[in-house]
Amino acid sequence: MKRSLIWFVIVATLCVCIHARHVDAHPDILVHMHDAVIFDGNGSISGVRVSWTYDRETSVTALRSSGLNESAPHLGRDQLDPLARATVNSLRASDFYTFARVNGTKQPFDGASDSWLEWDGSVLTLHMALNFKQPVSNSNFTLELFDETDEIEFDFQEGDAVIMTKAPKDCALVVARPGDAAAQRELLGDAYLNPNVQPVGWDAQYSNKVSVRCLS
Repeated sequence: MKRSLIWFVIVATLCVCIHARHVDAHPDILVHMHDAVIFDGNGSISGVRVSWTYDRETSVTALRSSGLNESAPHLGRDQLDPLARATVNSLRASDFYTFARVNGTKQPFDGASDSWLEWDGSVLTLHMALNFKQPVSNSNFTLELFDETDEIEFDFQEGDAVIMTKAPKDCALVVARPGDAAAQRELLGDAYLNPNVQPVGWDAQYSNKVSVRCLS
């Protein structure tokens, strides 16, 4: 049986050990995603804003490990701020599980900003902006979200799971969910059929992918 670590690093006094969960051949954590690709005023892409909603068990474990009670009548942003900061800091080591490329070249994020946690009485949602140091070209921009260890399962929420903000009118968005062969083929093109061409995060059919294509 596999022993996995929840990637919430909890700050209580100085440090609190991470709670471990035992799961056999299944992801430990489920994350429902809603993302927005953010454009600047010149048609370039400045970053990505993400909202990740965690499963109930992960949410409650994180609250309890940080000394908070999920039954409290109201948990506001101020109370959740230490947990939010610790969560974002722990995500840095995994590049926020979010990988951007322009024309096949990796575009690292400069870091996260405007991060906060929201508790709705049942689950936690992490909101944060992932920013590029300089805006990047909208030419063949792709985004992949995955955990190569398979301890975390990411999936896009139903409906408008990914949107574009301030995008030029000639930009189009393609979202490919794991197992959606038609969308994966459209996004990856010939690489989908060529086992020798392996984009970041290959398991090509098993990661979430977003593609932005603009005519200008």
